[in-house]
Amino acid sequence: MTRSIPQSLRRLGAGTVLLLAALQAQASLYTLSGSIDRTFSPISSVDHKQYLNKPLSGSFELDSSRVDASLDEQLLALDAFSFSLIGKTFSGGAADGFSAVYNFGVLVGLRGEANGYPKFELSENDPRDGGRRFSLFDDVKYLSGSYRIESGNTPVSEPASLGLGLAALGALAWSRRQRRALPRQG
Repeated sequence: MTRSIPQSLRRLGAGTVLLLAALQAQASLYTLSGSIDRTFSPISSVDHKQYLNKPLSGSFELDSSRVDASLDEQLLALDAFSFSLIGKTFSGGAADGFSAVYNFGVLVGLRGEANGYPKFELSENDPRDGGRRFSLFDDVKYLSGSYRIESGNTPVSEPASLGLGLAALGALAWSRRQRRALPRQG
């Protein structure tokens, strides 16, 4: 004799699976900081040295569950970012050109450039210095420096996980409502 699982338990199980999937689809929040250590201008009248030691600051979100530790290099698009340098802010999302660079599952830096003017770039392994570098340049000045990344490991819900979570709660509520609507036996 086979015993079937009650409909309400099947719905509860489906809702639980959706809720667990939503909890796994979360991004981690990282901070980025650094300072300008090199300046240059091809125009002698430009006071480019005023920018020395000016800070770079910012943050970015990344779904680190996508990291594959077996790959010697893996690029993952940043889910969201915002970087500030000398009064200019560069922000965007996954389609805006910045990626996290992983080597065998370890975050080694960021790579990419912001569209627009002035030009802002990040590299994870500058061939001249062998380190994490950023640069900002336009027609009259070139500024660069090193940066560091700190992991806040604060989970940040992604829009997809919000939708999954709401679907799970809806399934659980519907299951409960259906159970109440059934006539009681006994």
